[in-house]
Amino acid sequence: MEVRNIAYLLPRTIPRADVVVATAVTTARVTAAACRRSGATGIYLIQSYEDWLADREVVDATWRLPLTNFVIADWLADKGAELGVGTVLVPNGIDLEAFPPGPPLAQRRNDVVALASDVPNKRTDLLVLALRRVAELRGGLSAVVFGTCARPDGLPESVEYVRSPSPDQLSGLYRSAKVYLCTSDAEGWHLPPAEAMSSATAVVSTEIGGVMTYARGVSATALAGDAASLAAQVVGLLDDPQRCQELASAGLDRIRHHDEASAARRFGDELEAAWRRDHCG
Repeated sequence: MEVRNIAYLLPRTIPRADVVVATAVTTARVTAAACRRSGATGIYLIQSYEDWLADREVVDATWRLPLTNFVIADWLADKGAELGVGTVLVPNGIDLEAFPPGPPLAQRRNDVVALASDVPNKRTDLLVLALRRVAELRGGLSAVVFGTCARPDGLPESVEYVRSPSPDQLSGLYRSAKVYLCTSDAEGWHLPPAEAMSSATAVVSTEIGGVMTYARGVSATALAGDAASLAAQVVGLLDDPQRCQELASAGLDRIRHHDEASAARRFGDELEAAWRRDHCG
């Protein structure tokens, strides 16, 4: 594979190709213009509703460009229907071999594993509140939080923080805990809960499309922004080991259908189908 960096993203600087793929709202317009110029098939890989990168009117306009909209989650397909545009669902997948199942939950040393981030919609502030509440309700907490940012202020002292874990470390962290806690307000197709499910870890998450697209019915949920309810869901699972294990097992069975090889084949098949529609009538 060749990676080419260019100083300015303009239609004329994009090499001629059979297919050109835009991967963000910031590259959709130039992709559409390049495809008009060259006759290439244009694909818009929509990975979230990116209203943090541009105004909603601008985001909506990119969905209506003369490109084939690939969406990675069912909630994004619903968004397309709301906007009156067609979409092709090409769900994400994960490397299941990189996140093998851990031991039965009863043998795991940590209660909770979670991600901390400086990205506002991932709600590290909510994570801190939820973990503090769990610690209060259970008289202590064995947990580990990971991320690339500095240790978040306010985390209970008993919570271990691992900054920038290696891939092997990250996989081990998932397998060390009974529950993965997701506090995000919004995600496209959120990888960490899926990785946790592949590790046979029970998931507690905000009820957002980017997690429910693969974890609906096999996770415990609370409304976005509700730290108290998230904490209650975590405590409920920790206090009911059988239900916690059942949820972890159901999640593992579900996520096995979302391997990266299948996702890549689906993407390739839909890419070819889009090209044939454009060039073969």
